[in-house]
Amino acid sequence: MGALQASIFIGYRRRDSQGFAGRVADDLIEHFGAARIFRDDDIPEGADFTAVLDAALTGCQVLIVVIGPEWIHASDADGRRRLLDPEDWVRREIEESLKRGIRLLPVLVGGASMPRAEDLPDTLAPLTRIQAFEMSDRGWDEQLERLAALLIDIVPTLVPPGDEPSSLNPSTTEPLTSIGNLLGAHLKDAMRQRAVARRGSANGLWRWLGRSLSRLFWLTVLLLVGWYFLENHATPELRQGIHDFIVFTRNKLSALMNLIG
Repeated sequence: MGALQASIFIGYRRRDSQGFAGRVADDLIEHFGAARIFRDDDIPEGADFTAVLDAALTGCQVLIVVIGPEWIHASDADGRRRLLDPEDWVRREIEESLKRGIRLLPVLVGGASMPRAEDLPDTLAPLTRIQAFEMSDRGWDEQLERLAALLIDIVPTLVPPGDEPSSLNPSTTEPLTSIGNLLGAHLKDAMRQRAVARRGSANGLWRWLGRSLSRLFWLTVLLLVGWYFLENHATPELRQGIHDFIVFTRNKLSALMNLIG
């Protein structure tokens, strides 16, 4: 996912809303690109967790606070509510955003409600005065479109990744490279069109088309790899066996079509 200077920081509690947070992050990446979205899954092994999170928070413009049903009640091993711990990172993310003037956007998932001010530390009370955005499994695509539009209103520079000219060369003489590059270019164009369509419509047509083209691309690559192997490494006996199988299958399909017809 995103670099440390990502525009959108997604904060959440693992035991409360990890699945929802991951889904929101993945869908927003489709809209705005991986470089604009940060979630703590971006932190590499061996990195200083606190330093990376602080740097990411410093560079962001919007903190999405994903709130699930157990967000307010999450506790540590001693049974103490995590939000009462000044070192709790969810609490620190919100406090630091309030101090730095970073825009906060509570996103309610799993049927959660906004917490009450009296249930939060005083430093987090301003969060309760922000209008929350609700998301659920039912109508997710439409809600995601609205969320993306809202984020663009908050951060006007949020736009899909640039349409850089493709460096692929479909005129290459290598069949595998040529066809793979050509399909890759078409797939890239389809994905761009799908992103545009998703912003204007929630009917999922371009999403289905993008997935279909992706599957077609990899199937074609697999067939070309198989063809290359047969042409260069297969024994005559194996080639003859494959040829006989193809003829047998074609004859059976023809007989079936004649029977149906």
